Amino acid sequence: MKRSLLRIAAVCFVLASVAPPSVNAQTQPPGQEFLSYRLFVYVLAPDREALSAGLANWADGNDGYFVERSGDQVVLRTPRSNVPALRAYIESRDGVVLRFEPATADLRQELLNTRAAVSSRQESLDRILELIGSADIGATLAFEQELRSLNQEIEYYRGIERLILNDSRYAHVRIALTSEQSSIPDYLPSAFSWINAIDLYQFLKDRS
Repeated sequence: MKRSLLRIAAVCFVLASVAPPSVNAQTQPPGQEFLSYRLFVYVLAPDREALSAGLANWADGNDGYFVERSGDQVVLRTPRSNVPALRAYIESRDGVVLRFEPATADLRQELLNTRAAVSSRQESLDRILELIGSADIGATLAFEQELRSLNQEIEYYRGIERLILNDSRYAHVRIALTSEQSSIPDYLPSAFSWINAIDLYQFLKDRS
């Protein structure tokens, strides 16, 4: 009787714990299902704090969310299809885009490796469930421990899978904000005072 209860408890534990990953589906353009999109934007803003707050609200209102926000930068996630609208929003708030640098990475192999890891552990788990019915008490306890370990590993890899899928659906955008545009001064004095006293034009002319 005790052995049967242990078997039932082990099977119920596994069935309750192992579940397929749940990710909100979004249709991606053909060929981009496995691409991670990252974007760095450098913006000259007359009011950095106002633009920072506005960008966070823009992300929340356009199927995305902000990860970090300060007066110097905003990090947000948004569907890739929203990127043109994001630039338009920045410019509508008097922001001047100084740098706009997109980058992509192919996640296909990473996703395949992760799913293979889940599949191999799921096969081991199913095999143990087949054997546990004929096992004695000692073996049942060992099987239960192995089931717990496999289940933890499956959940770990499914968590990675969810992160990969999220990266393929949402662009990672980092927006750096500045209120001053850097420029090169017309005159850069030398650290050597004797050079500053030389008429450089005449100096070069005499040696030509």
